[in-house]
Amino acid sequence: MTIRPATVNDVPQMTSLIEAERQRLAAWQPTMWRRAEDTAGQTNEWFSILVAGEGVVALVSIEGTQINGFLIAFPQPSPPVYDPGLTYLIDDFCVAEDTLWPNVGAELLIEALALIKKKGAKQCLSISPVAHQDKAGVLSAAGLAPASTWWTTNL
Repeated sequence: MTIRPATVNDVPQMTSLIEAERQRLAAWQPTMWRRAEDTAGQTNEWFSILVAGEGVVALVSIEGTQINGFLIAFPQPSPPVYDPGLTYLIDDFCVAEDTLWPNVGAELLIEALALIKKKGAKQCLSISPVAHQDKAGVLSAAGLAPASTWWTTNL
């Protein structure tokens, strides 16, 4: 396994991974994680912008010629009433299969946190569905702790 910065050429494989993850998310919480039309096209465009973005930390894990996990973190403004300093948000973070969280997921997260810290960040946030216990275990082991949860209902 090799971890390296993501490039625009990696975006199609990254999109395939996140599209598979979105199917699972929709099964866990159909309303919150309902997929819009053309999510793959929108994701390709968004990931291409992020990967090339200034200040963005985008990493991929490679096994052979395949990407088996990735993580994207970007600077995120904090609410002024909290203002802990420069904050990064890890929004898109997934691996090809759950058995890879303890090694691929953990390595991606450790590398990303080190790079984010070098950029002067004082805080890192990460999004993880409540039902995603494998991912939560990796986040917890790296020192992240739940700060809030989103509650949802159909109306």
